[in-house]
Formats: sequence, C-alpha cells, structure tokens
Amino acid sequence: MGLNRMRPAGSLAGEKITNREVVVLGDPIHDIFLDGSIEDPAIFTTQVIASRSGGALNVFENVKVLMSHNKSHFLSPYEWHQGLDWWNPHWTYSLIRTPIHTRGFLLSTKEHSSFYKNEDLVRRLRLYHDSVVIFADYDKGTLTSFPKQDDPWLNANYPLCIVDSRYRSLDLRWLEPFDIKIWHCTGDEFDKDWALNFDWVLHTDGPNHVRVSHIHTFCSDTFIPVPQDTPIVDTIGAGDTFTAAVAASLSDKEITPENILEAGKFAITACQDVIQKRYTAVTDVRLS
Repeated sequence: MGLNRMRPAGSLAGEKITNREVVVLGDPIHDIFLDGSIEDPAIFTTQVIASRSGGALNVFENVKVLMSHNKSHFLSPYEWHQGLDWWNPHWTYSLIRTPIHTRGFLLSTKEHSSFYKNEDLVRRLRLYHDSVVIFADYDKGTLTSFPKQDDPWLNANYPLCIVDSRYRSLDLRWLEPFDIKIWHCTGDEFDKDWALNFDWVLHTDGPNHVRVSHIHTFCSDTFIPVPQDTPIVDTIGAGDTFTAAVAASLSDKEITPENILEAGKFAITACQDVIQKRYTAVTDVRLS
C-alpha cells in the first residue's frame, strides 16, 4: 500500500527535529495487586503483593524511561513535583486488581472532585506549545470536560497529540490546536464515528497485527506484524507502553506517514518487553 504525503507537523519540510518535549495529561491511577480474590469489595483481607503507577502515570513513567533526554512532563490538576507521592489517595484513584479481577475495580466510588478542577491545565499546557502531547483519559474527570477560558485556546500551535481514551470520554475541545491527532485504541475499543475525530488510528489487539489507519483518505490500512513467540507473563499496562513509545519515537522526527509507521514498530518492541514482566510494568527499551 502506498503511503500518501502530508505536511510535516510543527516544522518546515526538511527541517531537523530534535528533542521535542513530551507532555502527559490524564487521570493518575494507583494499581494495587492482591494475591487472591475478594468476596466482598468492602472487606480487604488479602495481602497486597504489588503497587504500581497506573493510568496516565504509567504512560508518563514509560515516557521517562524511553526518552534519552529529560524532557517529559506530567500535568494534572495539581502542580507536578518530582518525587511527589502519587499513591496518596488524595492524589490518585486506587484500582484493585486480583487474579480474577484483572481489569480492576475502584477501591472507593467516592468522587475525587479535585480531579475536575482542571482550569489551570490549559495555562500550563501552553508552556509546551511545540511538544508532543499525550491525553491519557481514564474517565475519571481530568479530561472529560474543558475549562472555561477567557483567552482563546487556539492561540498556540501544537504539532501532535496522541489520545489513549478507552471510554471515549475525552472532551474533544482539548484536540483543537493540534496539527496531527492520533488515537491509540486496543481490542474492541475501536469506534468508527470516534475515529473520525483523528488523522490516524493505531489499533492494537493483543497478538494480532497492529492496524494503522489514515483517516479521511482513500488509502488502505497498513498492518504491522507482532512477534508471536514472545512469552507472555502479564499484559496489564502494555497499552500505556505502546502510547508512550509512539510519542517518544515521534518526539525527534518529522511527523510523516513513514515515521508514524516506524513509531508503531518501535512501540511493538517496547510492548514485547513489558508483557514479559509481572503487574503494571515499565519497559526497559530505549530510543537509540
């Protein structure tokens, strides 16, 4: 299939792109792994065997590791400080995972109203107007609404955003200033109508080939092979790693169809490493 040409985003054609920053916005999750099932979710008597950063935080942790330069940032309704204890229940949503509850369930159904106070996020995001931005939406409130702004949101140029939105609950006004919009979906999450909001869709589905679709064109889809002989230990968080790896790969390249495909191949390599680890994991793969 022949890839069509498009305008490189955020740069003049032929201009070398180096070390764009990668910014992650989204819902911080605390993954808690227990060694057994829970008969009554209100009673926790089983042993905690692991605690990991999840959700948008896991995306961010992978970005930090993948990139060779220290130009990654996590934005939440709170100011980000390195070393902050995100596992404090006032800062994160705690998600319980057991051998029979692999998708997890919330430790508390109480609404974290502070997550909905996102008025300051746009102001801080403007500081990174030439960055690759990841919107990691887990339907917990950080990105499901858009704050009222006195000044225009479209006063800055952003080259690329990548959306990880399983629930398709992202307020689409977040996407307006971006030249190129990519949606990463997994498994049965794909939705044709939702895909129309993006320029590209990268559809991962376990061991099946990654499907790369250039929306709004007449081009055929491209399929990137996935290795079939990798021993699988745990797939939790692999989608976060894929999203992070695509962003990291495109942070120092022109955003062209060829480079998007290369980013997908690199993301597969990063995920192959992660699925050989227990629990929500961070890849050991690095950008060369």
